[in-house]
Amino acid sequence: MDLAVLIRKSIWEALQVILPKTIDSAPFDKTVDGAIVEDLGNSKYGVIIDGVVYTTPSYVNLTLVVGDTVKVTYPQNQIDRKYISGKVVN
Repeated sequence: MDLAVLIRKSIWEALQVILPKTIDSAPFDKTVDGAIVEDLGNSKYGVIIDGVVYTTPSYVNLTLVVGDTVKVTYPQNQIDRKYISGKVVN
C-alpha cells in the first residue's frame, strides 16, 4: 500500500470516530419523536423518548392526550431545554 493511500485511510478512520461525537454535541436544534404517556397539567406532559419518560412542557396550543405522537425539540441540542413543538398527524 503506498503512502498516499495509507494517509487517506487513516484520515477516513479518524473522521469516522470524531464526526459522530462532534455532531451529537453540536449546538443546533434537534427534533425527535416522542409519545405522550401522561398529562401532568399546566401544559406539561410525560413524554417517552427512546425508552425514557421526560417531563416536557408544550409550547403549542394543541389538545394532547395519552398515546399521541409528538415532536419534541431540543434547542441548541440541549435536552434539558426540551419542549413539545408539534403533534404528529397520522
